[in-house]
Amino acid sequence: MQAALEVLDLTSVPMAELRVTANRMYLLMDTDRPPQWAAERYEAVVDEIEERSAQAKRAGTTRGAREVFKDSAYGSRFELYCDGALAAYIRYSIRDGELVLRALVEKPEFEGRGLWQGLVREAMLNAHKRRLRVSPRCPAAQAFLRRHPQYLALTRSVR
Repeated sequence: MQAALEVLDLTSVPMAELRVTANRMYLLMDTDRPPQWAAERYEAVVDEIEERSAQAKRAGTTRGAREVFKDSAYGSRFELYCDGALAAYIRYSIRDGELVLRALVEKPEFEGRGLWQGLVREAMLNAHKRRLRVSPRCPAAQAFLRRHPQYLALTRSVR
């Protein structure tokens, strides 16, 4: 955060550091007596984040986008968020030490970016951490395993 506060040209500051700085500066501005420079610097950091996100969108890439994987046990699905928006999810069930990947849904505005592969990879790694066998019942998971045979060791069989 200190680098983002001291540097005049924010283009050299990594995106993750910009996000942390923006969050901390927002908290700083929410105090009874925020520093005079805080609002202006906060706006500059937020503008840089928005500009980089817009550039990534125009380029048609997710580079610079923040992806977050989440296991939503209540909904029995693994979810992938891209810049805070739900991009894709894969429904699953667990029974007798087996994780069954049932169906992958990718939101229309995120199709064609290949985000589903990251989602399936994270689901496989999650199963490995929990010492579960994987049963890929959905076409996306089966396609992922054909492209990445190193994950086949986690499965019972590919149907």
